[in-house]
Amino acid sequence: MTAPRMRDAPLRRDTGPPAVASARGQLNGALTGATVALILLIYHDTLLSMVGIWARSQTFAHGFVIFPISLWLIWSQRTVLLAIPQTASVSALVALALAGALWLLATLANVQVLAQYALVAMIPASVCAILGTRLAGAIAFPLGYLLLAVPSGEILIAPLIDFTARFTVAALQLVGVPVYRDNNVFSIPSGNWSVVEACSGLRYLIASFTLGTLYAYRTYRTLARRMLFVAVALLLPVLANGVRAFLIVLIGHWSEMRIATGIDHLVYGWAFFGAVLLLLFWLGQRWRELPEPARCEQVVRASPASIPAIGSGRASAFACVLIALLWPALAARARVSSAPGTSAAPIAIHLNGISANWRSVDTPDYPWLRRHRHAHASVIGSYARAASVITVQIAHYRQQQRDAELLDWENGLDVHLAPHASAGPSTTRTITLGPTSLSVRQTVLPDVAGNVLVWVWFRQSGVDTSSALRVKLLLASSKLLGYPDDGVEMCVATPIDEQPEHAAVVLSEFLAANYAAILRGVHDVSND
Repeated sequence: MTAPRMRDAPLRRDTGPPAVASARGQLNGALTGATVALILLIYHDTLLSMVGIWARSQTFAHGFVIFPISLWLIWSQRTVLLAIPQTASVSALVALALAGALWLLATLANVQVLAQYALVAMIPASVCAILGTRLAGAIAFPLGYLLLAVPSGEILIAPLIDFTARFTVAALQLVGVPVYRDNNVFSIPSGNWSVVEACSGLRYLIASFTLGTLYAYRTYRTLARRMLFVAVALLLPVLANGVRAFLIVLIGHWSEMRIATGIDHLVYGWAFFGAVLLLLFWLGQRWRELPEPARCEQVVRASPASIPAIGSGRASAFACVLIALLWPALAARARVSSAPGTSAAPIAIHLNGISANWRSVDTPDYPWLRRHRHAHASVIGSYARAASVITVQIAHYRQQQRDAELLDWENGLDVHLAPHASAGPSTTRTITLGPTSLSVRQTVLPDVAGNVLVWVWFRQSGVDTSSALRVKLLLASSKLLGYPDDGVEMCVATPIDEQPEHAAVVLSEFLAANYAAILRGVHDVSND
């Protein structure tokens, strides 16, 4: 006998909890992507400022690939991510609001890089608000990796230049080449060299850190190994750049300045750096850790199965968009109350009431004098007393906007110096003016006839300070509250003779006798 033949059961689509969870997870994922895209559209000016820097600067061209890499890292884990419980997070909405407030302050203070960081920080905050902290934690690295898209790091140029110059000089002395160093300029018997911005090694450092963090994330599993590799990826390019600079100078010296003195030394530099990176990754591969369940898989195992709530995701996405819209609206309101009021030619600041002990003299054409862009008012004057001569330079800005503001990168003290000249280190100094004190930034600058001592300080919203950070905070608060945002940069300078401290005494005596007259001239311009 044969058993009766059973009819094949019809195939049915699984509509149980796992299938429902996956479908709703996909919808919440699409909702999150749409929300992030809308936030980037709302803040398109800030996003375009980042893209513009990527396009024109080779140092930050890596920004073009950061977002695609982050998306790829998330997409490669999509199957497991859909199984992670999704619960909207109210605390993430608070973080989103804080990032928006930071963007507002940075925008009003014209601190572009801080506004860019705030915008990028809104992305993980939005993801966490809609999908929950568990899922956001599972993709913490791809979300954090987005911060590398912000073009920043110029603050490291000066210390990198100083290290490279010191390393090169020390290495040359070690091999017996006589060398004389003056800041970032040094001379050897075969010629003169200078460590400029392109030789600082910032490009190498950023490239190494960007690749090193990604390599550490994909290669290692324990936090200790990842942090160790990233630390090496940060320190190695700095040391390698010093070696690169030393070898280039040595090659130029041995070839009697016929090799490695032009564009070819940049080519040698990139080839050397490429070899260093390959060596770093080859060594890192030797300590590669065997794959283990990814972080998101661990989250799934530790979490009970649940079905994502579409309603809560929609409510969180709606709240994210509302919060994102608030800050540009406040910024637009502040801009309307402080519309640009710059003139084509700045008006003159009249310094009436200068002490009779200081007579007015013609101002030489100093190479270090600042060239202030779009200042509302300005003055440059020189005064003499006996053998002492001081120069006063003041620039006044009203209704400050980008490219027409008190703190601008083109207003640096050494912007107009000769190619092989460099400013000395800047220090903060407090001077006494009767019952009050004044904090100034002190710098020694080269001049045709010798060095000059320069004091610079700012007066923002009626407050004297030498701190750029305080200037920005005062500017942002004035714009936000609708107060006048007048900013003034004041600069006094005098030649340094055989007794360097005598120059500081001369400047102190001039300000003690004439600072009140200077403030009256600034006040008159502010009230015009």
